[in-house]
Amino acid sequence: MRPDTQQAVRPVRGRRCGAVRTRLGLGLGLLLAALVAAGCGSLQRDGEARAPSPGTSEGARDEAAVEIRGVESCRALTRMYSSKSVGRPDGSLASVTLPCLTPGPPVDLARLRGRPVVVNLWASWCGPCRAEMPILQAAYEKFGEQVQFVGVDTRDSAEPAAELLRSVGVTYPQLADIDAGLLTSLRIPGLPVTVIVSSEGAVVEKHVGAFDGDDLDNLLADLVSDG
Repeated sequence: MRPDTQQAVRPVRGRRCGAVRTRLGLGLGLLLAALVAAGCGSLQRDGEARAPSPGTSEGARDEAAVEIRGVESCRALTRMYSSKSVGRPDGSLASVTLPCLTPGPPVDLARLRGRPVVVNLWASWCGPCRAEMPILQAAYEKFGEQVQFVGVDTRDSAEPAAELLRSVGVTYPQLADIDAGLLTSLRIPGLPVTVIVSSEGAVVEKHVGAFDGDDLDNLLADLVSDG
């Protein structure tokens, strides 16, 4: 199995959004302000995009769970909780309990045991995440009997997230992390991020940025053959 790897995230210069001031009248000033704002909606890095804060509390997000036909229930994840009292191994995920994006129970990813787990952190506003998602779904269809997949929609709004999942045809369970608590605990600045966790709960791989081609399939094939 390959050691933990982390791709460099290179900053790209973005445009600076400033206040629009004009003496040409209120109407023209508002028009210019709108045009400037339209060109400064986000800053991107390689493999990263930043979204504006959704301004929604975690409790409100629980109430905003959306129905997405075909997406597996988060109960598939809580069934992986060990019935025995087990400690957390060194290098495990932080214990962050997240609500299900669809109707279902909240999940603490740090408690998952028994199968390797692929945890993909994404958002609908993140271009590389959107491009990568079909690769993840294809890998799930290939390895889903041996490896548990879970998506973590990060700093996002429920409806755009659900629309992306529907358009791609994603079927593995999805959690919501509006405050980016899991991403913060990983100390990684942007999305997408994919974390591979062993059946014992230890993080064995961190991949920053989108997967290309067969890279994820090759990684999972090695993981399954080792395990």
